[in-house]
Amino acid sequence: AAAAQARAEAAYREVRVGLFPQLNLEASYTHLSRVNLPPFEFNGIEVDNPFPQILNNYLLRASFSIPVTRIFFTTLPAMRAADRGREAARFQAETQNRQLAIQGREAFYQLIQARARVIVAQDSVRLLEALLATTEAMVERGVVAAVELAEVRARLSSVRVVLQVAQGDAAIAEVALVQRIGGNVGDSVTIGEAVFEDAVPLPPALDGGSVSVALDHRPEAQALRLLVETRRAEARAALGQQLPQIAVVGALDYANPNQRVFPLTAEFRATWSVGVNLSWSPNAFAAAHHHRAGADATVAEAEAQLSSLERAVTIEIYQADAGLRAAAASIESADAAVAAAREAYESRVLRFQAGAATSNEVLDSETAVRRAQVDLVDAHLGYRLARARLEYVLGQTPETR
Repeated sequence: AAAAQARAEAAYREVRVGLFPQLNLEASYTHLSRVNLPPFEFNGIEVDNPFPQILNNYLLRASFSIPVTRIFFTTLPAMRAADRGREAARFQAETQNRQLAIQGREAFYQLIQARARVIVAQDSVRLLEALLATTEAMVERGVVAAVELAEVRARLSSVRVVLQVAQGDAAIAEVALVQRIGGNVGDSVTIGEAVFEDAVPLPPALDGGSVSVALDHRPEAQALRLLVETRRAEARAALGQQLPQIAVVGALDYANPNQRVFPLTAEFRATWSVGVNLSWSPNAFAAAHHHRAGADATVAEAEAQLSSLERAVTIEIYQADAGLRAAAASIESADAAVAAAREAYESRVLRFQAGAATSNEVLDSETAVRRAQVDLVDAHLGYRLARARLEYVLGQTPETR
């Protein structure tokens, strides 16, 4: 995108050159072959030709042309098109930056999610290790059968595998984030955001005004609007190529011999000329006519792209807003689920110690605790990501938020 922006800037400067008179400098040397000049005859008397043959010809010429018609009807519209094009390229670069920013934030939250799942797995290992110690003591006292101990050990072993997998996923997520933000292999990431704090108040409900403001702030919409203006200016420039071309021309010759000086002498003489040219080509008119038709089609195409983007952005905004509100509601539900799962687990452990429950019931309760904890992590991170996505689709930045 930055390279495209640089190309657009160079294209604008290139078109701007057309505003200046077109200068041309020329230097030439020509050696002529000697010819037999016929003699002059006066009243039957022949006289040798008196004009000298100058065989070495030198020319230094500076000429200029001011294409009046082209400047007003082609170059100026083309400059406007190029100017809008470089502005559009700037917004396209901003669009890429914002997309990279939201992708980086997604990678950041994926890292937090992976690390949180490591913590959940560690908590499960801790719970199962405590349950294993309790079960071993109960087997020794003859309260429960040895098969109960085997089931707890098997579950602990599987959860330790889950922990190992979670640790690997967290390491991969860290490497992915470091690479995405341009870090070096081996760099570590410290989480600086309080992800599991209470959700901040929700934004006000959407209306037509907020959607309109979002369209004004989205750089890709601004880029497409400028692209429409660019295509319209290009169409006007194509129209200028159909008109007769008027140009002011001039030249300064410093030649030896100078063909405008009579008689010719082997010396440098300076002469100049100024004039106006009017030209029109039916072939150029036909080609420009068809070029204009193509330019009009590109205008219609750009307008359709802009209309399609505006509809898509409107849908994105309402989807992101609904997603944020659903994510906020899921946090409270996930909190309650974790509290209920923990209470159920503790109750099952007490009943198991009293001989009123089996190890399978305790293990199922532990699984429910782990699942509820994962859901809580996902709810908090889903809320943060949903808020980031809503800000993205609304075109908000830290400066406009």
